[in-house]
Amino acid sequence: MEVKRQHRFLRLEDNREVVVPGWLYSTAAGGYSFHFSYAHSSKQKKIVFMESHTTDGLEGDDWVPVSSSIPTSVVPRPGLEDGMILTMEQYASVYMKDDQIVGSVGYFEELKKGEYDGKSSRSSARM
Repeated sequence: MEVKRQHRFLRLEDNREVVVPGWLYSTAAGGYSFHFSYAHSSKQKKIVFMESHTTDGLEGDDWVPVSSSIPTSVVPRPGLEDGMILTMEQYASVYMKDDQIVGSVGYFEELKKGEYDGKSSRSSARM
């Protein structure tokens, strides 16, 4: 299994793009999965993508760290008739639809400075 640091982009409804830091895992069967973390505040109804599974540096006491990966499966529904979540946009439409996605912390600063040397991949590209 090969693991490498990677980021994806999540395009929001207002056309902003948010960087989603994560790790790309290759599987023995030749497939890939993208693992990522974020913090969720139920009081503030906000989500911040994180480089690691932590809430350090976030204001407030109700942030909960969440780790997930795509592809993943859910109960089939309109727009996901096969029940497969393959993109960050699909993931957000199921798990983040009632929250404001604020942005990212972590190596986002490296990306802005041009110091990140990993490969980027648009989240709309299927795995």
